[in-house]
Amino acid sequence: MTNIVSVSTNENTPIGQNIGSIKNTMSPTEISIQQLPNLASNWSTFLRDITNDRKLRAERINRQSENVIQFINRFPLLESS
Repeated sequence: MTNIVSVSTNENTPIGQNIGSIKNTMSPTEISIQQLPNLASNWSTFLRDITNDRKLRAERINRQSENVIQFINRFPLLESS
């Protein structure tokens, strides 16, 4: 199964073109996702960032709601000799 993206553009009309002339219309062009590696890469980065942000937010909320004993247990003190 191939993902297809439809891309269309508007035609630029030069200055001084006759109003009565026949205009060419541009039809949509189909481009596969594989031909747009930049777009796919941007989306994967975006989704990865969202996932990481949710994970970091959950960790931060857990840290903010912990009590003193849990905090101390997270950072045990080592005895120095």
